[in-house]
Amino acid sequence: MANEFKYKARVGSDGKLEKVYSARAFKNDLALFRDCDIEISFKKWKKPRSDKQRRFYFGNYVESQIECFKERWGGHYTKEQIHDWNKSNIFCEEMLLNDEIIKVPKSTEDYSPMEFEDRLELGRIYFMQTFEWQLPYPLQQSELDL
Repeated sequence: MANEFKYKARVGSDGKLEKVYSARAFKNDLALFRDCDIEISFKKWKKPRSDKQRRFYFGNYVESQIECFKERWGGHYTKEQIHDWNKSNIFCEEMLLNDEIIKVPKSTEDYSPMEFEDRLELGRIYFMQTFEWQLPYPLQQSELDL
């Protein structure tokens, strides 16, 4: 049995628990702790990027990066490869270690919708400065809406 389980939930404006996401799994896991003391902690959870942002990111933003890399470097890159590159270069956390900046990859789901947009903008700036390539904005989605 695992020692710790984490679940996300929603608390209403009245301070009452409104919803536990994955409620069935929560109830099943809670039943594993019969007749014992448990520790409960709370932490504010940021909602990750929206589904619309995800569709734009993979369907337009990443596709534009694939085109850029193909034109500049040749070869073909998959969405997964570009997504991994983004996690290591755009969505990363920079840490200082012995006077050296180390980039630690982060998941795009670690960012709120606004933080996610901020990171996309950092990517646009990087691509313009490095490759002279304009990455799209949501209002510039392709007609195919890939």
